[in-house]
Amino acid sequence: MITLIRLVDGGALKGPAGDNLAADLRTWDRGFKDLFTRALGLLDTLHPSEPTP
Repeated sequence: MITLIRLVDGGALKGPAGDNLAADLRTWDRGFKDLFTRALGLLDTLHPSEPTP
């Protein structure tokens, strides 16, 4: 995702369409990072269960 953002920012797609695509890609990137951050936070709250004999 970051590579695609850099390509668009670097001028691979110029004009308003490129600006809109770059903004959309940044939003997706932030969304994915937030999703993984929440998932890792959830994992931190879990406690191992005792093994059953």
